[in-house]
Amino acid sequence: TRMYQLAESEYNNLASNFGGKGKIIKASSTGYIKTLFKGEGEYVEAGEPLAVVTQNKRLTIQADVSQLDYQRINESSSANFSFNGNVYSLSDFNGKLLSYGRSISSESPKIPVYFELDNTGNLLSGSFIDVWIKTNPSSATLKIPVSAVMEDYGAFSAYVQVSGERFEKRELVLGVSDGIYVEVISGVKE
Repeated sequence: TRMYQLAESEYNNLASNFGGKGKIIKASSTGYIKTLFKGEGEYVEAGEPLAVVTQNKRLTIQADVSQLDYQRINESSSANFSFNGNVYSLSDFNGKLLSYGRSISSESPKIPVYFELDNTGNLLSGSFIDVWIKTNPSSATLKIPVSAVMEDYGAFSAYVQVSGERFEKRELVLGVSDGIYVEVISGVKE
């Protein structure tokens, strides 16, 4: 009967912990479930990971860059990125360049470039964003704000104040952009 009492006691402990809803497992820190490895009702071995919990305090941005731009990655000083219709600099979020890939494969013909930044609560891990990798620009280029450029069926233009309240529309040939400013190759002068 002693063996029966021990078995019954152990059964009652397990039953109270499971409570018909599964075993309650507490994470070692607070945060959000980023990846769930097991679904409801699946068998779990001891020591097998169940989930990845993240606090989303620091996020990593991966930008995939064409092989043609590999040499320019070495010149990278920073990056701008956009989400929710606004463009931000890495410095706005205490960001930095972490690293970049040194090889490619047939499965992944692009070079990954990784940046890390503080998450102020507005960015969701796993989101897609636009990234402009900034390289050391030529000091001789003319740049204007992206917001000053108008597009009409692939043709770009800007209005230039010629005198007083008189403006002229000028056709532009544009170069590279960092999301905030765009290089003007021709169409306007400084």
